[in-house]
Amino acid sequence: MNWKNFRIRLLGWLLHFDFSDDGIFYFTTIIVGALTGFIAVCFHVALGWAHQVLFGSHDLSEIHRAWYLVALIPAGGAFLSALFLQYFAPEARGSGIPQTKIAYVAHNGHIDKRVWIGKFLIGVLNIGSGSSLGREGPTVQICSGAASWIGETFSLKRRRVQALVPVGCAAALAAAFNTPIAAVTFTLEELVGDLNARVLGSIVFAAVSASVVSRAMLGNEPVFSVPAYALDSSLELFLYAFVGVVCALVGVAFIKGLLFIRSGWKRLRGFRGVIATGLGGLFVGVVGIWVPEVFAVGYPAVVSVYPSRDGGALKQ
Repeated sequence: MNWKNFRIRLLGWLLHFDFSDDGIFYFTTIIVGALTGFIAVCFHVALGWAHQVLFGSHDLSEIHRAWYLVALIPAGGAFLSALFLQYFAPEARGSGIPQTKIAYVAHNGHIDKRVWIGKFLIGVLNIGSGSSLGREGPTVQICSGAASWIGETFSLKRRRVQALVPVGCAAALAAAFNTPIAAVTFTLEELVGDLNARVLGSIVFAAVSASVVSRAMLGNEPVFSVPAYALDSSLELFLYAFVGVVCALVGVAFIKGLLFIRSGWKRLRGFRGVIATGLGGLFVGVVGIWVPEVFAVGYPAVVSVYPSRDGGALKQ
């Protein structure tokens, strides 16, 4: 039975049980929440597996490889990722969230399966080999793409498929960070752009479902376990305001620098771009010989500075 016949039989089965359009959509939402949560967890686990195989450490808190391999592993991963991206899945280029927003707004939520499957493989290879990247953007694009594919599999109308993209986005972030409320807020503000969205109920349900799947498979702890703190003096507010301004300036400088370098990198065509990306991975690897905290997502390095109750540092 080919794929088209499978979709026809699936739709016929739903109509046989008198599912309305709304009923099919909400039934699909349940599947999207659970399945995309599972995909997000698989992506997380695959990154840890890649770290373990390549560096000998699951979270890169300790690296058990010779110094020259520490430099070459990110270079090789970046080179192979760029090669795959250049010649097999060029649509998977980018950080993930802007591309998902474009698909949601301009393409009625359609995300080709080659994009999100390629993003999964490239993300595991590139981040897993130590490239200094986050997993949030790729997770959003992967899970939103899977949600789009599920909607099209159930032969939903275009507006319904479009509505499933933020559902997948919320599920992805809820599973990635184990924070369903933050996932809902981010999705409504960043992707949908409307806090009163009609799909709010579906977004909340998917985020909770994905969080349940994540906690069942990875545990009940969020990514960042912030220790208890208290305001001892109102003067601290001035310090917090100063920290906020400084961090905002650093963030803006980082984004502008990143976009500037990326604009030059995009002008490199064909195999030259692949070589340049491999050299970028080599640079990350050389830095990582002395500062291994630059590798991959960096969560263990952040968590390690949290003060614990005994005055030490928390370890992830």
